Amino acid sequence: MRICFLGGGNMAGALLGGLLSKGFDARDMSVVEQSAPARERLAARFPVRIATAPDVGLQGADVLVIAVKPQDMRAAL
Repeated sequence: MRICFLGGGNMAGALLGGLLSKGFDARDMSVVEQSAPARERLAARFPVRIATAPDVGLQGADVLVIAVKPQDMRAAL
């Protein structure tokens, strides 16, 4: 199952960490994050694909996890 996270903040990081610790394959996970510092933090912690645009990050995804703050939901979607 391929999972894409829309947003790469604390919630996405916690979920990624949990899934990877349970044996999910990092090659099946991607994150779409616009913030360069957040992308750098994710890349340092997790060996997952990181994209800046949804069209790239969502390619081949079976599941989309919306991991943005409620006030940012409209812009993200």
